[in-house]
Amino acid sequence: MPEPAHLLVAAAAGGCAAVAALALLWPRRAAGAREWLRRRGRNTPASRALPGGALTGSVYRRLRETVSTRLAGAGRDEPPGLAIALGAAATLASAIAAGAVAGVLGGLAGSLAGGLLGALVVPALLLHLVAAATAARRRRLLAELGPILDLVSLELSGGSPPMLALESVLARSRSELATAIRAQLIGSRVAGSASLDGRLAALGDRLGLPPLQSLAMILGLSSDYGSGVGEGLRALAADLRRARRRHVIEVSRAALNRVLIPAAVGILLPFMAILLFPAVAVLVRSFG
Repeated sequence: MPEPAHLLVAAAAGGCAAVAALALLWPRRAAGAREWLRRRGRNTPASRALPGGALTGSVYRRLRETVSTRLAGAGRDEPPGLAIALGAAATLASAIAAGAVAGVLGGLAGSLAGGLLGALVVPALLLHLVAAATAARRRRLLAELGPILDLVSLELSGGSPPMLALESVLARSRSELATAIRAQLIGSRVAGSASLDGRLAALGDRLGLPPLQSLAMILGLSSDYGSGVGEGLRALAADLRRARRRHVIEVSRAALNRVLIPAAVGILLPFMAILLFPAVAVLVRSFG
């Protein structure tokens, strides 16, 4: 049986590994306007007076921002502080449990190795779940963008101006992407704010949607040079449909392979063995 000191050492190692995993494995994002303002605030004399506290606050603030960005990308609205606390608690519990079990089997070295492994499993699992949810949300938003572009193209073919056509379609749509684009459209009308194409480009970068950035470029060229947007929107919508068709074909092929291979192994081979058994038995007796 491991001593209590061994379990405490394993728990401490698990906690340190949890903090390191959450700080190192979570991807960073580009600094935005809020981050620039915070950096300016940290450059004041009051913030330079306590370098150690400022460094600790900076690391935690950066962790909160990355967690908030990843949760927003996955479509989750949990507070980042709560997510960090729950993740750290789950990581610590996993480290203690794995260290205790490994300590029973392998002593102090096993307890340390088990605590470290248990501390790394939970952050890796959380990162995988967040990445899967982000990818699923990105596919859903891409599926919503195609119909929006088709409807805007129909409005443009009826003679509506680009901004009026986009606003009309967004006002009648209740999808998640339409709500996000409508918020950017409303924000672009505030005096002194960024233009709609800049806001859409930032939104596409934040959501990981390159077609949304292409839409921003089309609108930007229209506002800067007066070029038409109808052909560009129709071409972008056609590209989205082709990409969606290719994705459906790939998913269908993968599903077909998952069905045919077990059917061939579990049904076809035994059926062929039953059919060929009399002939094989006769050949064996004749040669015997």
